[in-house]
Amino acid sequence: MVETLACLVVCATLAAIAAPGFTDLTARSLAAGAGNQVLALLNHARSEAVMRRRSTGICPTTDAQTCLKTTEWSGGLLSWVDENDNGLRDGDEPVIRVMDGRDLRGQRLLGAPGRSHLGFRADGRSAGRNATLRLCGRDGALSRKIIVNNGGRSRVEVSRRLEPCPPAD
Repeated sequence: MVETLACLVVCATLAAIAAPGFTDLTARSLAAGAGNQVLALLNHARSEAVMRRRSTGICPTTDAQTCLKTTEWSGGLLSWVDENDNGLRDGDEPVIRVMDGRDLRGQRLLGAPGRSHLGFRADGRSAGRNATLRLCGRDGALSRKIIVNNGGRSRVEVSRRLEPCPPAD
């Protein structure tokens, strides 16, 4: 009986020590998964622009059809072929891919300030200036930056310091 109690005390102590680390590991894993999902959508839209020789766009959506004019991208993402090169999704333009807001795994995604969509030209370059999407954890801290440069290359940068997430406009 004494040995069993001693074993339980040791197990409980180890569990108490491991719990905070496990919580942090879970948060980092959720952020990494969400960041990779967004990166995959951006890379797919860029490759479709090159393959189709047509501009493509990415915007926030909640209904998988309509682009929203907001920097709050947590409801979901939509990529489409911009057949008339106007930078807006018209109703007859084909949808390439839709990412549901649940794919963000409870993370908050904020678009680049002053930009309600991103785009790629037919040669794969970004349609505009550099853009940074911000992925915020459930604790409100910035966890990842998804950066799209002028050449159209996208990358994920892990936030190493505790920086609060900016508000959406």
